[in-house]
Amino acid sequence: MTARFTDGDGLKGEQWDAIERLGDAVIPAFDEMPSASAVNAVTGVRRMVLPVRRDLVPGLARAADFALAAGADRPAEEIVSALIQSDSEAFDSLFRAVAGAYYADPRVRDLLGYPGQVAHSYDLSLTPEYVTNGWLDRVLARGPRYRAVPETQTAESKEGL
Repeated sequence: MTARFTDGDGLKGEQWDAIERLGDAVIPAFDEMPSASAVNAVTGVRRMVLPVRRDLVPGLARAADFALAAGADRPAEEIVSALIQSDSEAFDSLFRAVAGAYYADPRVRDLLGYPGQVAHSYDLSLTPEYVTNGWLDRVLARGPRYRAVPETQTAESKEGL
């Protein structure tokens, strides 16, 4: 089989083909929503996701290698289920990368009715409603509260944040 994608971004062409196949299992077409491959999510992963999330490359490579080892005749949905059980970190990388590229696609955003971040202007000279309507009265009556932050935190305690 000839790879549709070229080598690059730390992955080989056939690995990118496997990621595209797995991407459709993770985000299949449903009603009017397109599948991951229908919006070229793999291209989005390469152009938008990996330049800012290089930490996903090892997990993507493992997910792709897992799919390639499973074989082309095995359904992608089964491969994804097995990947979740055997290497959840690789699945997490796959899901984050594909979903990130998918939801960044303008066609998907249009179908969802999400225009992206929209700037809203407001008058700084006006007092916000929440200041005058009593919503903050309990907080003001209670007074300030301070919680001391421990001087040192272990890596385990930071992961829970």
